[in-house]
Amino acid sequence: MRNYSERRKHRRLSAKIDVRYGAKGEYRMARACDISAGGIGLAVPVSYPVGTELDLRFQNHDQVHGDLVLLKARVRHSDEERMGLEFVNVPAGKRARLLQLLEELAADHVAA
Repeated sequence: MRNYSERRKHRRLSAKIDVRYGAKGEYRMARACDISAGGIGLAVPVSYPVGTELDLRFQNHDQVHGDLVLLKARVRHSDEERMGLEFVNVPAGKRARLLQLLEELAADHVAA
């Protein structure tokens, strides 16, 4: 039997970025634990059931330009403190920005 990390399609990177997440216009703040081109792990104050589709808003640190990236994600696993989300229906323009963000995170990770 293969473990969960062997089934992943994308390499995960540690990430400490703020994310707003929610559904139907109700957003909460969370902290990303890890991120890949395919999904994100969040430390959350409130979790959603597996299968729920959520909106994600990655915060821009300067706050002048608003959200950095807006994405849709589906809950793949969930408990009281953490959720694993898979990105869904990522448009080409947003995927390019997401991949750029991942490259920046990887460079920061190597430098640290």
